[in-house]
Amino acid sequence: MTYKVVKEFFVTGRLHKGVSSTAVTLIPKVQNPSQVKDYRPIACCTTLYKIITKVLTARLKAVIGDLIGRSQSAFIEGHSITDNILFTHELFKGYNRKGISPRCVLKVDLKKAYDTVEWCFLERLFKDMGFPYKFIGWVMECISSVTYSLNINGGLTIPFKGKRGIRQGYPMTPYLFVLAMEYLKREFMQMMKRKDFKFHPRCKKLGVVHVCFADDLLMFCKADIQSVRLLKQTFQKFSKASGLQANAEKSVVYIAEVSNWHREEILQELSFPEGGLNVMNLLVWNKAAIAKHLWAVAKKKDSLWIKWLHVYYIKNHSIEDMPTPRNATWVVRKIVESRKMINELQGIQGNLESRLIQLQRGELFSIKKLYRLQYPHYQKSSMAHIHPRYKFILWLALHSRLATVDRLLKFGIQVPQQCIFCGLAIETFDHLFFECSLTKALWNRLLRWLRYHRPIYDWQHEVEWVSKNAKRRNGLAAITTCVFGMLVNAIWRERNKQRFQGGRLLSNNICKEIAIHIHMKGTSIHDWKEALLSLNSYP
Repeated sequence: MTYKVVKEFFVTGRLHKGVSSTAVTLIPKVQNPSQVKDYRPIACCTTLYKIITKVLTARLKAVIGDLIGRSQSAFIEGHSITDNILFTHELFKGYNRKGISPRCVLKVDLKKAYDTVEWCFLERLFKDMGFPYKFIGWVMECISSVTYSLNINGGLTIPFKGKRGIRQGYPMTPYLFVLAMEYLKREFMQMMKRKDFKFHPRCKKLGVVHVCFADDLLMFCKADIQSVRLLKQTFQKFSKASGLQANAEKSVVYIAEVSNWHREEILQELSFPEGGLNVMNLLVWNKAAIAKHLWAVAKKKDSLWIKWLHVYYIKNHSIEDMPTPRNATWVVRKIVESRKMINELQGIQGNLESRLIQLQRGELFSIKKLYRLQYPHYQKSSMAHIHPRYKFILWLALHSRLATVDRLLKFGIQVPQQCIFCGLAIETFDHLFFECSLTKALWNRLLRWLRYHRPIYDWQHEVEWVSKNAKRRNGLAAITTCVFGMLVNAIWRERNKQRFQGGRLLSNNICKEIAIHIHMKGTSIHDWKEALLSLNSYP
């Protein structure tokens, strides 16, 4: 019977409905799933379907090595994924050094990669690569004749037809995806012929601009706006044809050795956040480790070395007032000089001794706590529901990259210095968020609308409060995070509008805009519905 069904397919080119039916089992990705995206769909194909696709896969494997370039390392016999890993390590070498040539890398995560490939795109791709029409017919019949039934509560739902995508769990899927990504390589080959495209250092000789790790993609070029724009446009052309889109929440760009102005120009063009290299900032960590010794000296720990410092250098002074001893070793001088860093640190208050106590966890000094205050770490999950246009401005604000007056003055750019909203102080980042009486009142108004009654502190405190609140993972917490992101964007937008076009801050309009957006977005988010019932008026 099995032989007869398989032979009939290869003769007629048609699959029986029963053979192509697929049961989809939803595997939870989180502990308490509440949305469709919280599940991973696994397609369970019939045995006959797997036999047929294994025959087709064996034929495809025989030629795919000649069609796929070396930039792809997954699923292809003779290609090893470790080759691309080693290549990437070489590529990133020196990104933290000074004096290197400008360069950047885009790490793109493809959103729902297997599920979004367009069938018509695959068919055109097979034809362009010269596959026999009969073989193309067999493959497309296997892809497009599929029907799905969801396995819910131990039973199967009524079957429904698919419109696009290739099933995870059947033998040919990885090879079809690799072929789809080969189209991107051919588009890049056309892009490389343009004179205004500049290669990433040490990549021009081999003509390399990207490597693939299954559904993760690295693209690289010189860090100039035109080259970055060409990379983006080429990828967008590929996305439009194939259906494969970048996941903005998981994609980042790494940039080295460019001015702050050019860095922000590139970030604005891509709308991706800038990533670290997933490594600790050793300079910041080292400063925090030195401060631990300052804490030990201030606490007069029972140590021979610390007692010796008090006897010969500190004497009758306090650690806060003593001059830096010129005849001491460089280690002692560095420890004493770390007082300046502690006193200028945002997020803690008081004199030096009080600030050092606030950096303790229990009875011990926490290097990690000090490191986080200097080098904040914000969870991506807290921004999950923020629209990308608000998220980008919020990201700039979180990394102190908005072009406020104090920052422009550092670049030598002279502009009117007074706060455009209150006119009572020089516009610094901290004044704009939320020392200014008008922006503070606006945030307070939105908080009361959200049923929070709390005092408002400086930017660092507010960000920490919003981040901590976001961890509750309930509807109101998510709405609060979204409101905060929209407010930061609105303050920055209105600041620019008034500074360059005139006018005044219209708090009512901003509050209405945020409230309407929250309610419209909440219609599609199940977790928000209960919280929105209590937010049935304008702030």
